[in-house]
Amino acid sequence: MDINQPPVLELDGVGRRFGRTAALSDVSLCVSAGEIVCLVGHSGCGKSSLLRIISGVDPDHQGRVAMAGRTVAGPSVFVEPEARSVGFVFQDYALFPHLSMERNIAFGLSHLPRAEADRRVAEMIGHVGIGHLAGRYPHMLSGGEQQRVALARALAPQPAILLMDEPFSNLDRGLREQVRTDTLSLLRRLATTVVIVTHDPEEALSVGDRIVLLQSGRIVQTGSGYDLYDRPQSRYAAEFFGGFNALAGTCRNGIIETPLGTFEGAPASQEGASVRVYLRPQSFEISEGEGEFQGRIVGRQFLGEVEQLVIGVETLQAPLRVRTMRRIPRDREVVGLTVRRAEAIAFAA
Repeated sequence: MDINQPPVLELDGVGRRFGRTAALSDVSLCVSAGEIVCLVGHSGCGKSSLLRIISGVDPDHQGRVAMAGRTVAGPSVFVEPEARSVGFVFQDYALFPHLSMERNIAFGLSHLPRAEADRRVAEMIGHVGIGHLAGRYPHMLSGGEQQRVALARALAPQPAILLMDEPFSNLDRGLREQVRTDTLSLLRRLATTVVIVTHDPEEALSVGDRIVLLQSGRIVQTGSGYDLYDRPQSRYAAEFFGGFNALAGTCRNGIIETPLGTFEGAPASQEGASVRVYLRPQSFEISEGEGEFQGRIVGRQFLGEVEQLVIGVETLQAPLRVRTMRRIPRDREVVGLTVRRAEAIAFAA
């Protein structure tokens, strides 16, 4: 990033209310040139509302929006969506059913001379690899093909920033992964600045250079995928990016005492304070012999590469969920468990 250049996108104290309900509250964020930022959170957290504000589709909000140093929305300022240099890929792609693939892509290029528009369309068709779809209409295209056409249409006007609202959610799982990989490869090759909305934690971790986690209309944590997965700053962040076994604990002399033994890394709490220790299902070593603890398998879920076992431990009220790549014999009931304690995450209760 050139420190002398303003951010491509800057949000300053953005808010949005629907009656008494705050959809967004005091959201501030900067996006640099070529950065791919992923907005993530549970349904209703404000992700799509924020995208609509950035694009200018929703003018009724508080705070300031700037692009490349120019205020496009704020007190007494509002720049129309078509004048913001923003591309938008909608969840349902929103292709025009009466227009061919080529004419859909050319839709935002009416301001260009015909020859330049045709050149731009041909260029985008080549970039997304849909030359074989020449002359076809949206109803003749698969979901993945429609997504590629929508992407080409959004990129053809060469926007300063591309906004994508759940762009892969309508695709089957196998196709979704391939289309997502191809799309991200193209966007990085073109050095496109992108803001993507998703509700899928795995997608957010794999897509974004930076992840912005929202809860009830507020940003609760930003950082790389590694930051949010390995170093969550709240129980909400930890739970959003993966299932956990939660243990009740108590702070004693700087360590945490739990029914599964002691853990280091006690949060800033008073002596005797209650703490919750989180252990991921993969944070256990499982064996057919001895371990720190003995457990009894009370349930199984085979997931292919891994198997999730439900294991009862005498010192715990609720059974543990443990994921392993080992193949534990079906007739094996009692197993040994060892906790990888360094992987534990603790929060004040």
